Amino acid sequence: MDRLLERAWRQRRRIALVALLSGLAWMVATGGGDPLFLLGVMAASAVASALWIGIMPAGRGMASGFALGFLLTAIVDATLLGLGTSGFYVMAIILGLVLGLFRSLIMVSLPLGKLTQAVSGRAAVAMPPAEALELLVNDEGAGDEPKWHPEVDRIERDQSEPTRVRLYMKSVAGEEAGIADVTILEHVPGKRYRASVRNVGAGKDIDGGAVTHATFEAAPHPRGALITISEENTLPAALILAMWIDDAPGDYAARFAAIVEDRPDHSFFTADHRFIEFWARLLPAPE
Repeated sequence: MDRLLERAWRQRRRIALVALLSGLAWMVATGGGDPLFLLGVMAASAVASALWIGIMPAGRGMASGFALGFLLTAIVDATLLGLGTSGFYVMAIILGLVLGLFRSLIMVSLPLGKLTQAVSGRAAVAMPPAEALELLVNDEGAGDEPKWHPEVDRIERDQSEPTRVRLYMKSVAGEEAGIADVTILEHVPGKRYRASVRNVGAGKDIDGGAVTHATFEAAPHPRGALITISEENTLPAALILAMWIDDAPGDYAARFAAIVEDRPDHSFFTADHRFIEFWARLLPAPE
């Protein structure tokens, strides 16, 4: 139950989106109708998506994909085709599968340009603020064995440039690994750490050479420390929207707290990487 509630709260924006799209689909398909029944449809969609997200976190995009598929089908049915009952559901399911399974590819391909978005997330962790912050940022540029980022393979530093760090990502299914340059902008031990991260290697064309300004802060909390992670990302608009829906900084902060406190990690960050690793083991490496 804790896992379901935690994941549902983290995905509250997606669940609200699914409820809204489902309600609109029902209104378009029926031409209106009983407002109480409309609320029931939206509530049922929210509960169903919350359960799906809690059980299948790496497949959470299927929930919004299917809701959007039903809405688009309802619009087509009402304005163009007149699909009939069976045709309606066949088309809705096919669209839902396509939008859910290929959402990342579709979103990245949309010509929406770039946006800069500021987001933040926080989590309480049972250790002193100074210790928590240094432990967190140790994986962001000062350590040799990355723990918090599953995709980071190694970290290299040039002693002649103490404020510059290079991150090398793990390759997946034989693909070329990504590379990111980190410039440390500020490091106040035990209080604040700011860095600029820029993708310079493989994958830079996919995310437009993503640039992130990240700030990590620690403050006293009844539990020990309150870790706040703030990001200012300049990315393709579709990726910005996806990260906002996922509450990415909050998910990352919760993951950090779970790992250092040795308790179950229910983050979507971890679920996504487990999903990628699973398919990487099944699919043949490219020649």
